[in-house]
Amino acid sequence: MRRAARRAPRTALLVGAALALALASGCGEKPRSPVTVRGQVKREDGKPLPPISLAFHPQDRANRLMPTAVPDVKDGTFEVRCLPGKYKVTLAPLQAAEDDPARAKDGKTGAPAPGGNLRLPARYQSASDTDWAVEVPATGKDDLVLRLGFPKL
Repeated sequence: MRRAARRAPRTALLVGAALALALASGCGEKPRSPVTVRGQVKREDGKPLPPISLAFHPQDRANRLMPTAVPDVKDGTFEVRCLPGKYKVTLAPLQAAEDDPARAKDGKTGAPAPGGNLRLPARYQSASDTDWAVEVPATGKDDLVLRLGFPKL
């Protein structure tokens, strides 16, 4: 009987410690909510952007969402919602709509406007090669600037 009485406080202490450890390890962590990221893609040479799409590739294993955005061709601004965390950003070329006046001066819809078939640097099109690394805080981001550099010919 005396042994059982001595073990009770020790057992309670061990159970309490295990419970505290479980709570401290994140069992009660709230799920993350998407936040807004606003930014701008700028060409280093100052010329207007071709139509592109941006993809945010999550670098955190817990995040499986890959949000995308289409920057405005006039000023390069974009807005996207994503979970807080680390991302690599890539771009992909988009075709201009057939009724887009920038598509062709002669009115034909089959030919892009001069400069419209601009080849985008390959490094921005691959998540493993891009140097656009972004960390999105839990409060979102309003000032992201992505600089698009073209190789000099």
